[in-house]
Amino acid sequence: MLWATLFSAGTVYANDDEDLSKTVRKIVGRDQNGWAVVDIKTVSGKVIELSPVVGRGIDLDEGIKFSMFQGPSEFNRRAPIPVLGTSVPGFDEAVFLQRDNGKYGVRIEFTQAKKTQYRTIPLKENDIKRIREYVENFDAIQRGDYKVHRTKTQIEDDAAYPKLTDEAVSYETRVPRFVLASRLDGSLTLKDGKKLEGELVPVYDEDSILIETDFITQRVPVDTIERIRTSGDKSSSAVKGAVGTAVGSAMSGALTGALAAWQSNADVKEWTIFGAVFFGAAGFLTGLARGVGSGRSSEDIELGPLGKIGQ
Repeated sequence: MLWATLFSAGTVYANDDEDLSKTVRKIVGRDQNGWAVVDIKTVSGKVIELSPVVGRGIDLDEGIKFSMFQGPSEFNRRAPIPVLGTSVPGFDEAVFLQRDNGKYGVRIEFTQAKKTQYRTIPLKENDIKRIREYVENFDAIQRGDYKVHRTKTQIEDDAAYPKLTDEAVSYETRVPRFVLASRLDGSLTLKDGKKLEGELVPVYDEDSILIETDFITQRVPVDTIERIRTSGDKSSSAVKGAVGTAVGSAMSGALTGALAAWQSNADVKEWTIFGAVFFGAAGFLTGLARGVGSGRSSEDIELGPLGKIGQ
């Protein structure tokens, strides 16, 4: 699913937009606890009317009718156009665009946490023509009387639709790159060169975040931060998991040793200790191995204009 719940503790997301010239990476507060690093981008372009059948864009009713942006279905699977099966929780509207950089796309408007948000899905001009084919021949496609080609289109280059209009639109997209929802070891590098090391606290208040250093909690304005580094928690997760597994294994080992001693008339105390130590050690190693594969890895996140920092 393309549109999933993006906010999970300490998660980093890859950049999905190749045009970074108008994108700024910054720290913002969350509706829930904690804060997030997001890429904020201003997108501008002109509206493309897809077809007289739907007009300016695809609203929710049309999205349901034509099985567009509602997730994969038996209806949109009949047309080899992947974007049709995109799942958008809270979908409101889709508007096709020619962006200022000359590239094409579709602006998805959706509601999340009672807020209107936008995403841009890049498309080729030929994709938009094929989507017009899908909409105008929807019933015939479902009957099997019409097929949309995987790459080619039957829409002529001089066709009236899709039609580029003079309606200009500009909107902001926000894509999360990192979320802090629980305490995490890390450091902040400030724009004046000062470095703060300690534990990042999942609190955002009055455009500031908190870091605990040597039992002192410091409030740091986000506009003074240049870089965020996290040390991750793989080792601590591994040790915690190993200790928990070791305790459980030791208890099982003690019971097993006592039972074996009782059945063989051996020294119960000696076999109980042996079983606890043997199984406890084995459990610790097993838990350690499992824990190494879990937890978060370290991250290095530079803030500011992406075109400048090259990320």
